[in-house]
Amino acid sequence: MFAGQTSSPAMLIKPLSMDRGVLQHSMAIGHYQGLHVSASASKPITTFARELGKPAFIDPQTYVFRLDPKKQVDKKTDKLRPWIRRLSEEYGAVTKALAGTRALSPDVLLRNEVGRREFIRLVMQYQRQRLFGQSSLMNAYYEEYAAYAVAEGETSVAASITDSPSVLIPPYFYFSAPGDDWYRLVLGCAREALTERESGEQVFVVLHFRAGLLAEEDSVTRLAGDLEDAGFDGYLIWPNDFREYKAKLKTCGGLIRLIGLLSRGGKPVVKMYGGGLSLLLHSQGLEAFSCGLGHGASKNSFALGGGGKMSPLYYMPRLHRALSLADAERALKTNPDLRCDCRVCRSTYGDDINGFSEMDSYERCGRHFLNARKGELRTIANDGVSGLLREADRTARQYKDNELVDASCLTTWKQALEEYGR
Repeated sequence: MFAGQTSSPAMLIKPLSMDRGVLQHSMAIGHYQGLHVSASASKPITTFARELGKPAFIDPQTYVFRLDPKKQVDKKTDKLRPWIRRLSEEYGAVTKALAGTRALSPDVLLRNEVGRREFIRLVMQYQRQRLFGQSSLMNAYYEEYAAYAVAEGETSVAASITDSPSVLIPPYFYFSAPGDDWYRLVLGCAREALTERESGEQVFVVLHFRAGLLAEEDSVTRLAGDLEDAGFDGYLIWPNDFREYKAKLKTCGGLIRLIGLLSRGGKPVVKMYGGGLSLLLHSQGLEAFSCGLGHGASKNSFALGGGGKMSPLYYMPRLHRALSLADAERALKTNPDLRCDCRVCRSTYGDDINGFSEMDSYERCGRHFLNARKGELRTIANDGVSGLLREADRTARQYKDNELVDASCLTTWKQALEEYGR
């Protein structure tokens, strides 16, 4: 799925319905390498993913069934969220019986072999049918992307979905520590899923865990050791609610160790919900990471969104993270060195920061994000992670005592790579 992504990490966009116009535009289509699609995504989104012709995977979102039923219910309607109801029916008798009434416990599946096998089979089948089962043989955007790549001096284009192996994800759940019942269930489901895969399919196990686990050296060592010879084709890492720009040194170091240990066997390691730190972790063996257009650099599986309209965020390239428009404007007004010179920013506010109010557009901020991230990935491709790290270090030093600009995470990331990296 990630063949050829060696000079810089692959960025997989997690698309929302409002993103389609930005993502399929000929000037943006070369700025990202694939898609991370939620099982709850609308039909137009999955159709878009199939027709785009880039590598993609579907997150089956099985973690939702261990949540308190009150969180599964829409507060506005006082009914089970439609997407949870749909998935509960698709995934078989166990989830259908529990959704909205009782949280799933690990024992329910650990002790019920028949129900567990059905659950695993249907979760994988859902992914095949939802995304790969109806892949279009004609890619409406492929020629546009190829032309753009040539114009940008790039030598390769993303393969169409029909040419790349399907990545399937077994059922997974949040766990607190290696060895707890949820962990045993996740590994058990993943191992059984290996027997369900069909020719050409790859099984990636999801490790969705308490972020504090990364600071526990023994836990990281055991987690990697349990998976090393398990036969999986790759790993998807999701430390719950892991905000890279707030992470402590030891936690960042644990993530570096985990990626290094998992990648030493040559299997792809992908971080779900990544940001600026994930860019740097390519040097430690991280093959790819997913995110949204400015949003989605972290996710808390215990906090289901309300489904309302999302406010735009402005990505600050030199800080490698997104800020609210108000915070971004204050920082840019007093610190001109932080201003972006991408084509979107030049045409929107250029040399007149008073025009920044025109960035109050989800589409415009999304286009800016893709341009800025493309620049980061190009720096890594040309100068290596060390090139991007040197730029980050200069920024951290320049704004060390600035009250409006918090660049402290850049120092933490650099120190973590020096102390824990390879």
